[in-house]
Amino acid sequence: MWTNKSASFVKFILFTFLFMASQLYGQSVLQRLQESTKLYFAEGLNVRGADLNITFKRLPKNLEQFAQSQIEIFSQREELKPGYQTVWAVFSSPIGRRQKKVAVTTDVSITRNILIATTAIRRGTVITSGMVRLVKRRLGKDWKSYYGQVGALVGLEAKQTIKEGMPLTKRLLRRIPLVHRGERIKVEIRNRLLSVTTFGTAIQDGFKDEKVKMKLDATGRMVRARVRAAGLVVVNQE
Repeated sequence: MWTNKSASFVKFILFTFLFMASQLYGQSVLQRLQESTKLYFAEGLNVRGADLNITFKRLPKNLEQFAQSQIEIFSQREELKPGYQTVWAVFSSPIGRRQKKVAVTTDVSITRNILIATTAIRRGTVITSGMVRLVKRRLGKDWKSYYGQVGALVGLEAKQTIKEGMPLTKRLLRRIPLVHRGERIKVEIRNRLLSVTTFGTAIQDGFKDEKVKMKLDATGRMVRARVRAAGLVVVNQE
């Protein structure tokens, strides 16, 4: 007996078939390959498709032989990244039977707003909002190393001299150390019975709870001390 439920199911199947047909025949194979590749990278990199730029460097010949095929993209990389790389396109019949797997060479980049220096920044300078501005750039495999928000720069300083116009990356910036190389600072030498305070010169930069090399002023002896606060290190003796 023909019911409303049966009619709805048939309409759904017909709609699905017509939709798939429109997708297969309404676009060229190259267009569908571009869309499938963009969707694959957008999901894998967790970015918007609109921010992706994908250029095909090498494609299989006679793509139109797959005009009625569905397309699935995958990569053999453990971690998906932008950049120049080869992915695989699997062409299957509308009923899901695999027809062919071919290699596709792509160049993938991501468009992002990143911060660049508006002036030359010397090593050890604390970064402020007035030293940077946002620009739009296409980024490759190291896209996660760029700073894109001014708020992320709070508490950072230049690890080296940064030229005007250079993008700010994690390689160029670091947390502000509590002890700076060449700085004369207080040294507390402690044991179980007493604590003696003296001064020394830091041989290297140091962050909180890190150990740094110190040269004691009184004796010239080299010791390793733990950074406790700005301008203060502690030597614990057993």
